[in-house]
Amino acid sequence: MYKSLKIMMILLPIAAGLAAAGEQPPAESEDTASLRRVRIYDPADKEHLAVIRRYFREGLPEGYKLKIEVELTFDSSQEGAVRELPIVVVPIDEDGLRNGSELHYRPWSPLQRSIEYKDDVKHGIERGYRYSQELRENCVAEEVHWKEGKMHGPRRFFHPDGSVQMEAEFDEGQPVGASKSYTAHGKVVEVTPYKNGQMHGERVQYWPGTDVPRRIIPYEMGTVEGTVKDFHESGKVRRLMPFRKGLLHGIEQEFDAAGKVIRERFWLEGEMVPRGRFEQEFE
Repeated sequence: MYKSLKIMMILLPIAAGLAAAGEQPPAESEDTASLRRVRIYDPADKEHLAVIRRYFREGLPEGYKLKIEVELTFDSSQEGAVRELPIVVVPIDEDGLRNGSELHYRPWSPLQRSIEYKDDVKHGIERGYRYSQELRENCVAEEVHWKEGKMHGPRRFFHPDGSVQMEAEFDEGQPVGASKSYTAHGKVVEVTPYKNGQMHGERVQYWPGTDVPRRIIPYEMGTVEGTVKDFHESGKVRRLMPFRKGLLHGIEQEFDAAGKVIRERFWLEGEMVPRGRFEQEFE
């Protein structure tokens, strides 16, 4: 605690004399300095977190007007803790709008994220990156397509070797068709169907590395409706769970590997009840 507080006592006076203590950069003018330090706090814990933020307007790549660098975050709630936040390079046109690729880094690290903007809204491709120790290079970990501020087109996550881990399709911000997850060897792990932005149809989860379903969940416009089925690795049914309007309702049955019923439970609108009460409800 002492070391961290001591560091804060040294740094905070640097920012104490600023005219403004918000996060907004200074307005463009001939008198504006190229460097500005701003003190800000985490609103959830003003006593423990302080950030020294710097804004640059000089020495930037061509076409970029503003570089925001969060230098260090000191957390006195942990002994000597220092957290680094990303450096952000923002493309700002002459009208003050983001147009182009916004770039996110960590100090002394490769590119972490790039986001394409048009007239200050996401439009184009956003990519997240991870550094591969095996390949010794920066690799795409996530890719999202945007249109006028909404996800539109494919969204993909990738395994470290570059193979697709998950893929889904979006239309004007809503998922459509079926999203699919894969192992690094290309075997399907899960398939989730969508309609009008909601899960609709049978969501199928597979036993790892096989084509054998592990669980099948029926959806109707985002709500579980029908019988959820669990399977043994052999493909035989392991459990049947009836749902109505998202709640267990009916007789839940569990089976052994030979197909023999080994357990039953009775449900009424999400409540497990004794057999006698259940049978009375269905007389």
